[in-house]
Amino acid sequence: MANIDDLREQLEALRTIDKESHKSLLEHIRQRKILDAELKAGKITLEEYNEVVEYGRESLSDNAKEMLKLTEQMHKQTKAVEAAKAAYGLLTSAINTAAKATDGLTGMNTQSLLGITNLATAVGGYARKLQGLGVDLRRSTGFANRHNKSFNILRGSYRQLGLDAESVTVSLTALSTQFSAFDAMTAKNRKSLALTAAEYKTLGVEFEDFAQLNERLRFSFGIMGSSASVAAKEIKRIALETGRPLGTVVKDLNELGPDLARFGSMGLKVFEDLSKRARSLGLGVKEAFDVTELFDTFEGAANIAGRLNAQLGLQLNSVEIMKASSEERLDILRSEFQLQGKNFQSMGRRQKQMIAGILGQSIEATGKLLGDGMDIGAFRAEATTQEQRIKLDEKAISTQEGLIEAIIEMTPKLGGVAGAIKLQTEALNKVANNLPGAADKVTKASAASSAGGMLESALGFGADALLIGSVLRGGFGRRGGPRSTPKGKGGLFSRMGQSIFGKKYKGGQIMKGGGRAMAGGQRSGGLLPKLFKSGGKTLGKMGSKKIPFGLGLAAALGFAGDAYAKGDYMGAGLETASGLAAIVPGAGTAISLGIDGINMTRGNIKTAKGMMSSSGTAPARSAGVPTSSGRSNGQIIVKELVVHSEVSMDKDKFGKATTKVMNVCLDPIKP
Repeated sequence: MANIDDLREQLEALRTIDKESHKSLLEHIRQRKILDAELKAGKITLEEYNEVVEYGRESLSDNAKEMLKLTEQMHKQTKAVEAAKAAYGLLTSAINTAAKATDGLTGMNTQSLLGITNLATAVGGYARKLQGLGVDLRRSTGFANRHNKSFNILRGSYRQLGLDAESVTVSLTALSTQFSAFDAMTAKNRKSLALTAAEYKTLGVEFEDFAQLNERLRFSFGIMGSSASVAAKEIKRIALETGRPLGTVVKDLNELGPDLARFGSMGLKVFEDLSKRARSLGLGVKEAFDVTELFDTFEGAANIAGRLNAQLGLQLNSVEIMKASSEERLDILRSEFQLQGKNFQSMGRRQKQMIAGILGQSIEATGKLLGDGMDIGAFRAEATTQEQRIKLDEKAISTQEGLIEAIIEMTPKLGGVAGAIKLQTEALNKVANNLPGAADKVTKASAASSAGGMLESALGFGADALLIGSVLRGGFGRRGGPRSTPKGKGGLFSRMGQSIFGKKYKGGQIMKGGGRAMAGGQRSGGLLPKLFKSGGKTLGKMGSKKIPFGLGLAAALGFAGDAYAKGDYMGAGLETASGLAAIVPGAGTAISLGIDGINMTRGNIKTAKGMMSSSGTAPARSAGVPTSSGRSNGQIIVKELVVHSEVSMDKDKFGKATTKVMNVCLDPIKP
């Protein structure tokens, strides 16, 4: 099926040849519009409408019928193109809307991954972040590879807990610097401990506090290996039974650990009992522990017991209280106080101050110590689920990182995260080692980017130059062709400008009014505007095939079907291959762009040849490139234009095409 431009040119040619038939067609179309309005208004029936329309069609000449057919086809194709554009717009809008909705719901930023530029930025940024975290880990621990291997292994597990890559670095750094035995552990045990640190993190324990906790367990209580894993579970249980945050319990244990070290492996049990007793009294663990420490020596026990006995008439046994455990000392002191019928709250101000001074506590803390206790069972807390412990914002960040990392791993040319970091490192090294050369390349690249769309323009100019040569030769009678433009309607260069840039071209001041006829009648537009229009369609096709999630393949198959229907089997194959390659981000996209470049070059060559043949002549071609350019003996000699197209990535070439588009000699005749 011919495209709209072809149909328009055919219609223009028929109009030029048979203007009377064109007038009759316009009248027929006008009458049909009137009939359409009458049918819509109910003034005539459908049968009457069809009868009149059919009669009008049959009364047309053959040329008019052909023009009507072309007009109807153009109208049909215009609607199809508009529908396709609308569908593509809806598809693009749907993808963007879905991405926005996903981001709004999850807190992620998937919109930053749509499009090859955004995706490359995200991938490069994440790879640099990982490389920077690896460097930080080496600097802080002193190990070149030991902990970096763990860093690469642990990222996925941490991500499941809503912890990002930076959290892995902080965890390993804390364990290495604040837990003395960590670096001497096996890789398996280091991984296990780092995973426990992640779990504790979701329960409110900072990585530094967790590392210090393991220092206490190992060196204060002598707990290590599998026993340390059991102890970690016991500490979580203590937090639940006392109804206190795990982070607070860990801080208390870290603070009291050096003092509880004298109890050895029983230190954790002493801490548990003391924590429960302190909780039931409303005291801090450190406050309760400080009171019990007053009775830990003969001298201390005798001093405190004697003073309390003398002032309050108590019967405290200093030896008994010294031999008791920490929580039992509190019970003995409280029991004796209550046995003597004492009530701290009913005491006078001076008595309260005296007792608080003997115990070394504030009046408030002393009142809690000697007052009525609470049921420890009432404080028991319920365990939280993993979902309850992870913030959605944290999960969104870690999931976004996982998505980018998965994209990197799916791109074979990158070689995974390590390969992406290596590529960036090599690129930066090359720039750093050759700054003058890099500066020169950047300057040239900047200039080239300004002319980024010149490939298609160059091909278009080459085709128009060929056409101009044919027109001039045909117009001057050398190869035949009608002289349809009267003499004096515009100079040669004016019509050349219109041929290249379309009717809006206002040049032609040089040699104005002195031109000869142009073959084939007046053109409705130059070749460059048509190629730019074609270029816009081509770029749209290329862009639609780069849509993520495999949707680009569907667009590519549609373009392939269109090419196949036109008999362009090679074009259909290239369209399909381009869509398949674009499924894989990164290298696949580069391959797809290379294939599209080859296909675009084929299309421009066909356009150039088609325009040359439509002018009724073909330009003379020399076997080689002319040795001179400029004007010579009234001639304009244009050198051969050779266009090289090549797409490569990481030294691998994906597409290459070399096209010779122009080697002609123009012979303008002076007016």
